[in-house]
Amino acid sequence: MMCCEAEVKVSINTGSQHNHISSSCCQRLGLVPVQDSSPCGGSSSVPGLRLQMGRQTVECSAYVREDEAVELSLGLQTLLELKLS
Repeated sequence: MMCCEAEVKVSINTGSQHNHISSSCCQRLGLVPVQDSSPCGGSSSVPGLRLQMGRQTVECSAYVREDEAVELSLGLQTLLELKLS
């Protein structure tokens, strides 16, 4: 999947409503998180992410996590927009 014109490794998390992005992926893509209150325990998010999957583009936001195992995790809300769930 492409994000900010760079390839990003994506995982699908049907157990979460929200998207999550690792702090290292934010740095690599040059994204600057904004401070806010996350429903999942984080303290910042990245609004306005444009994700490109094939010919389909979706704009979404993601909460920042320190977990470096996954660059970007898509939750149910975005999967429904992409019609993947």
